[in-house]
Amino acid sequence: MGENGSAARVFILEDPCFGTTKLSTIVRAAAREPLAPLFDAPLAATLDSLLPSPELMIIPVCAGSGEETLEAVRKRHWLRAVPILGISPASTAGLDLWRLRGLGIVGLIDRRATAEHVRFRIDEVIAARSGGPRDVRVPCCFLVDMEAQGSVSSEYALSFSIGGIGLASARRLEHNTNVKLWLPLTESPGRIEISGRVVRCLVRADGRHDLGIVFLPLPTSIRELLTRELRGLLLGLGLQIGQLFQGSRSDPPDEHRDARAALS
Repeated sequence: MGENGSAARVFILEDPCFGTTKLSTIVRAAAREPLAPLFDAPLAATLDSLLPSPELMIIPVCAGSGEETLEAVRKRHWLRAVPILGISPASTAGLDLWRLRGLGIVGLIDRRATAEHVRFRIDEVIAARSGGPRDVRVPCCFLVDMEAQGSVSSEYALSFSIGGIGLASARRLEHNTNVKLWLPLTESPGRIEISGRVVRCLVRADGRHDLGIVFLPLPTSIRELLTRELRGLLLGLGLQIGQLFQGSRSDPPDEHRDARAALS
């Protein structure tokens, strides 16, 4: 939410389509207010008009362009703390990722991404900025049944979050393939069914495929079950880390403390 309970404001420099859905439509569907550039005005005038500052900016980046826009944003003190999602081409070759991070880019969205994935990224960044629960990815290892393209297989889950899951699979699935998943949760007597969509399929060193699956919108009851499951996994991870560091003066790595706090 924005100030005074109003919808969070998201500035979009361009309005591309993800699938058949425009970015501005995705922003509205996420209950956010899209802000477009001023009509027929230079970039400087648009940036100067962004008062109060938006909760998020979405700006295209590609090799050889985009940095001037980001530098113009950072010259305006009221925009320096605003996180920026970059819309990147299918290949990030030629992108200076460290330079982009220094200019305020907190993440990249592939132009081939699904509308559901874009919405998930928007929600994730705004929640983190507002102090809400972030989508923490937790390492795990359990079997998940997956139905895709008419056949069912059992796959190992390697990472898990409220927004999606990472699987190691012998199957190669195309980007945007719809899947159904059945997950075993400690608080559910049976496996819960979740619909998802493939957003990543990379070949692993062992010849299997690294599948990234984003969950489609979840009922509140399912989200609550997943949240409690994640808390349990994080607690177990914290206990393991504590045992590793027992008798040591060193503190556990910061990323694990932050992960546990994010779902508290």
